[in-house]
Amino acid sequence: MNKCNLKIKTIIFYTIIVLCLVNAVIVHAYERKDHDKIMQKVLLGENKEFGLSEQSKNNLKALKYASYLCIDQFNGEGEKELNSLRNEIKVKDIIEKIDEIDIKGNFFKYEDGTPATHRICTHRGWDFKYQHVKINSDTNVYMDEGWEKRKAILVNTCKKLFEFNIFSNKKCDAFCSLIYYIHLIGDYEEINDAMKYEKYRANSKAYPGMMPLYKNNDDNNIINEVENDCEILFSSQRNSDDYKNLMDEIKIIKKRLDNESRYEEFYKICDDLIDAIMSKYIPKLLRNEKFFAAKFNY
Repeated sequence: MNKCNLKIKTIIFYTIIVLCLVNAVIVHAYERKDHDKIMQKVLLGENKEFGLSEQSKNNLKALKYASYLCIDQFNGEGEKELNSLRNEIKVKDIIEKIDEIDIKGNFFKYEDGTPATHRICTHRGWDFKYQHVKINSDTNVYMDEGWEKRKAILVNTCKKLFEFNIFSNKKCDAFCSLIYYIHLIGDYEEINDAMKYEKYRANSKAYPGMMPLYKNNDDNNIINEVENDCEILFSSQRNSDDYKNLMDEIKIIKKRLDNESRYEEFYKICDDLIDAIMSKYIPKLLRNEKFFAAKFNY
């Protein structure tokens, strides 16, 4: 009897271990902390938070709060972050209450029956023009107005932190846009199993409700927008090796995306784009930009 119980317990133990490993590898979805980590890595480089001054840490926190409220807020959350931006950072001309932008969960379904999430209201492109329609019947938030208010949170936070003015609005918008697309690339890195990958390919190589990562026959894609943002942000550094290497590496990523055919390849490409390319060159380029270097001392 004891041996039988021991055998059953052993089987249960190893079954739990296997399920945990499968869940860790396949079912992982990017959470807020993951997006924060990616943004920090691409803007500052690997493990740079340890060398930041207290003021720089506060600036980074404000960017994380503003990015979250702009791109990923839903279901009534975010009041604490909004209050911090308004009352501690003193960001002007942003919403007073979360209800003004709140997206309430899964509010309708795609044609295949999959519930639509907040992404369809926030992940379709920095300059996407949404229709003037209510998000759902339980709210007075309209898609177009809600997105403009969300963008204003990130834009006005950056204007406050980096002291952008009317002469640098274009650079401010490019910086905010880059932060936005860093987040979306992180979401594409979620495609780490065959089921998600087939859904991506079936939807014309785009995640449902999201801007495509890259299409060689369509300029409306994330990687092209990242290139455009970098051209504006680093216009004075176009002759530098870091800038040229960044742009050359992105071109290679495009070719790899044209030829990939398995989810393992796709995941590796997204991972390389973040870890081997963007977080390698962009922190160096940003350190040479006065607006950024003045606020992040490390």
